[in-house]
Amino acid sequence: MQQRGSAPGPPSPILEWPQRDAIIALPRALLTGAAFFLFLAGCTSTPTEQKAGTAAPGPVELNTPLSSFSQNMTSPSTSISGSPGQLVTIPVTMVNTEPVPLSSAGTYPVTVSYKWFQGPTMLPSEGERTLLPQPHGPGDQESFTVRVRVPDQTGDLRVKISLVQEGVAWFIMKGATPLELRFAAKP
Repeated sequence: MQQRGSAPGPPSPILEWPQRDAIIALPRALLTGAAFFLFLAGCTSTPTEQKAGTAAPGPVELNTPLSSFSQNMTSPSTSISGSPGQLVTIPVTMVNTEPVPLSSAGTYPVTVSYKWFQGPTMLPSEGERTLLPQPHGPGDQESFTVRVRVPDQTGDLRVKISLVQEGVAWFIMKGATPLELRFAAKP
């Protein structure tokens, strides 16, 4: 009768160094070859070949400042309402008009934020940040919601929603046209 834990039959031969190295090297070579193939597959499309509405492949990080600052953001809403201090959400559709992918990851991520205006004067408060739901390749379009906190001020208020490259610039400060909505205070 065989004891528990012991293997039946003669012991397996010990592999010599050249054989062992070949067995270890084979999976490494296969993995390296597969990784190289996947890398090549990811490099076959150029921004002009990418279909609009498809996310840029793989993780995208923005680790350098952008050289241009354009945006195309729309909303089915023409105004928003809320009580002072209330956090409201605004549906927006964004099209990446930049020649490079935009992402909320990396050293210089792109986020969505806003500035409040009372008449022609920009209020000093800094807007909440909304991360892009996923990387946006050139020409990509996506709908999502932006968080906006209602200010304590009253009067003729408007909110201007803009992309921001953190640590670099607000797109509206570089000449991009913001999404502008009127504000109606709730009683």
